[in-house]
Amino acid sequence: MSLSVGTVRHVAQDGWWSNWREAVRLSDTILLPKGQFLQPAAELGNTVYQTNYGTVSANTRHDHDQRFGITYGVPVSAIADLTGGEVPEQLGTVVLSARIEYYREFSSLINYAYSNTRAEAMMTKRWEF
Repeated sequence: MSLSVGTVRHVAQDGWWSNWREAVRLSDTILLPKGQFLQPAAELGNTVYQTNYGTVSANTRHDHDQRFGITYGVPVSAIADLTGGEVPEQLGTVVLSARIEYYREFSSLINYAYSNTRAEAMMTKRWEF
């Protein structure tokens, strides 16, 4: 299990884009049988902007965000074992993984409040020389 806490200062030429951001992230890697794994993660953040952006609002922007995701990975050899099939040795070490993530941004300016869900699929292979 991993816990990360951090702060970042963004400095921009225009003050309305400069900000301070603090975030907390909690993640873990859970090993499952036959090389499978789960990687859940959650992040909470807070961003405070330096000045207002007069074109959008007289108010200074403050954002709060939440990000939740989980990744599942499985070697091709484990899939072959479950289905009773056979896989060439070179493909047996290929790992297929899929990730789903939900992101939610709360903002003091309604123009910047939104949510998003995304999915990813990856295929990885390790070579040794």
